[in-house]
Amino acid sequence: MNNFLDKARTLWKEGKINKEDEEHFKNVFRGISSLQRIHSKSQLDINNLESVFATFEMANRLNKMPGFEKEEIPALVKSMRTLIVVTIEKSLKFPVSNGNLKVPEPYEQFASLLKKLKSKAIPSQEISILTFNYDLATDHALQSHNLGCDYCLPNSMKSEADRIKLLKLHGSLNWGITQEHENIRPWELKEFLSTKNYLSHNKYGLLTPGSEFKSYKNDNLDLEYKDEPVIIPPTWNKSSFHSDLEKVWTEAASQLEQAENLFVIGFSLPETDIFFRHLYALGTVGDVPFNKFWVFDPDENGIVKERYKNLLGPGAKSRFKFYNEKFEEAVSIIEHSYNFRK
Repeated sequence: MNNFLDKARTLWKEGKINKEDEEHFKNVFRGISSLQRIHSKSQLDINNLESVFATFEMANRLNKMPGFEKEEIPALVKSMRTLIVVTIEKSLKFPVSNGNLKVPEPYEQFASLLKKLKSKAIPSQEISILTFNYDLATDHALQSHNLGCDYCLPNSMKSEADRIKLLKLHGSLNWGITQEHENIRPWELKEFLSTKNYLSHNKYGLLTPGSEFKSYKNDNLDLEYKDEPVIIPPTWNKSSFHSDLEKVWTEAASQLEQAENLFVIGFSLPETDIFFRHLYALGTVGDVPFNKFWVFDPDENGIVKERYKNLLGPGAKSRFKFYNEKFEEAVSIIEHSYNFRK
């Protein structure tokens, strides 16, 4: 998150953004520049995506933003959503082999771990994934390994035995709001990929449903989406957002209540996301004790570790381990902690 906006600015300055999206990028960075005015009275991290997105959302609610007329403020949040979608889609490259979009590392290893947990662990494990990420790397990895993903949205495909619950608490690049009924419904990746032809001579391809909602039309499904994906700001007050998301959050709380092992990978528990703290506190209320509560984060100064230690109650602290590791190392460590059948 700390270099996301730098990446977005680089894509813009290098001319890799189309003209329509470029206006949204300009609007976002104009907003960030205007936020520098508040530094004499307040501290605000204007280099952090979550911090800026949350501030734009608050500005929209208060109808107040330095350097902007009142009628200009609502466009800031839409511009930020566009910047997030375009930056992720242009930055996350998927390997291409024989005309097919493959799974990038380390998500290939991650999906392999999940499959082993379901089929080879002793005892077999039930798995749920809670994520604040908008991207589609995990979704594609699950489908590529024939695991499938259940988003737990009221209008998505029903859960099946071989589907893993993938609870995307802040939305997803492939979640759209339908024009007719205004339900959140995912643009299933199998359907999206069936419309694409990834040339074999290209080393990498992109997954771009978020940018293509505006042109989506499927008469066979009698389905049409609005022009942008469901992307939720990382703020505590989500009460005004779509009611379908409440079903996802409710399921997330249920999964936390039942969890015996909780592995947290790459989530730094930012101070701005009070939502997770409340979700964790209420969701983990229950009779099931933790066997493991492991956190993986390349934390250089110990701040993330202290945040988690301050979050946990006595029972969870006794099961708490912190690993100063990235995603790929986390997958390997978790795999080695289980006894897999050969």
